[in-house]
Amino acid sequence: MAIETGNQPSATSEGPIGATITTAYVARSVRAFAVLESEVHTLSFFNTLAATLFSVASAFLSFAVGIWSNAAFTDKATPAGAILAKVGAPVLCVLAVVALCLALWALRARGSTLTTIRNESRSE
Repeated sequence: MAIETGNQPSATSEGPIGATITTAYVARSVRAFAVLESEVHTLSFFNTLAATLFSVASAFLSFAVGIWSNAAFTDKATPAGAILAKVGAPVLCVLAVVALCLALWALRARGSTLTTIRNESRSE
């Protein structure tokens, strides 16, 4: 059995076959800081402290809002509920503000550590 080759398309084509790759050459100048291991631990500690304190402040504030919303939608509050609404929720709000202030202090301390690293590093 013979195969007829007269009607088959040619193996070459006029345009490109497949994907075309064009290489772009770029350059980048990066500043690298010499950071001591103790400074890395300090930065990590302040990041963790700030995140934890922000979470605690958020939790205290949400507990206070939950207590106040319960007190607002109840007909007759229990004695414990009345004490929580009048004393507990404001105390939780004060604790939330304290935690928020401490978290902001931790971020500021981290920022001062980063500033110290930048100021003490020099490029050659």
